Amino acid sequence: MRSFPDKSHRILGDYFEKAGSTSKATSHRSTASNLRAGILDLFWDSNKLAFYDYNLTSNARNEIYSVATFYPFWVGIVPPDVLGNQSKAFGAFASINLVMNRYNGTLPTTFIETGLQWDLPNAWPPHQHIALEALRNLPTNLTTNSLPGGNSFDLVPSGQLGITEDQLLPQHIRGGGNATEDISTLSGTVVNGGSAVNGEGWSQTLQRELANRYTAAAFCSWYATGGSIPNLLPRRPDEQLNLTGSLNNTGNVRFGLCFPYPSFFHAHTSPSVMTMIFKANSKIHFHFSDV
Repeated sequence: MRSFPDKSHRILGDYFEKAGSTSKATSHRSTASNLRAGILDLFWDSNKLAFYDYNLTSNARNEIYSVATFYPFWVGIVPPDVLGNQSKAFGAFASINLVMNRYNGTLPTTFIETGLQWDLPNAWPPHQHIALEALRNLPTNLTTNSLPGGNSFDLVPSGQLGITEDQLLPQHIRGGGNATEDISTLSGTVVNGGSAVNGEGWSQTLQRELANRYTAAAFCSWYATGGSIPNLLPRRPDEQLNLTGSLNNTGNVRFGLCFPYPSFFHAHTSPSVMTMIFKANSKIHFHFSDV
């Protein structure tokens, strides 16, 4: 959350400069610069390559990894050590690669299962948007390499998630059983991650996979719970909707996927409506408006 004022002050600085108020523009930019320095000093861990909350009581960073690590990147705060190293840039986003390959759902808020709505297995639509924009904000010279291969957990910087590989929640498989390996990995892509594109860098690959996974999750769960489109997509038979308790529903959205196995990552959008705008350059923007 401390990242928001930084961007706000930079925007205000630009506005005041255009309005001819140089002194106010300078003041806002100075405040933004000080905020940015404080964020990098207190929240950034250069060894784990992630931003963590700072505990004022213990005078130390917390060790709980969360999707909040992408907020500074989202507003344009890129640590200097990341700016100079493409491998470190990927390391800062390696958790997204882990989710894409290990599971069949979208990005969870944390990797800790507490039973609370903000933790695993829950995922939330705005966080997917923030992660996508954070990836897009990276300078192009940091995203030219292809996505690294190998065990997705091994690619995560040591200690970043605060848990060991055997502590990861397993992916439940249709028909029974659990998977504890990269079950969603395909050639050049992941399950429900879209088609591989020749020459795309690792950031573009993660954007494509996360955006496609998000879209597939939204559509699949909506259709499986009563969604339909007149004259285009008929409603599922009642005997099928009864399996999801959706006889009286017209479509709910949970960000787990139906095929080829159910995900344990879920997120409800109510009371929001999702509008997805697909652009010709394959960039996807998600907007949420209350109804």
